[in-house]
Amino acid sequence: MRERRDRAGVVVDRNLSTRQVGEMFEKFQEVDEKFPEAQRRYAAFVGELEEKFLARGAEVVR
Repeated sequence: MRERRDRAGVVVDRNLSTRQVGEMFEKFQEVDEKFPEAQRRYAAFVGELEEKFLARGAEVVR
């Protein structure tokens, strides 16, 4: 799989067609709509991890 990160840091498989990417996006949207609380919980969890590790990284740089 050839992949690259876009500006947002998202991994993109260059072998996927535009249609395939659209289909994947649609499926993810469907799941997000079925389980809205899970999306909020995971977003909060990721935010906590980023805050924790970014703060730790800043300490190392000092």
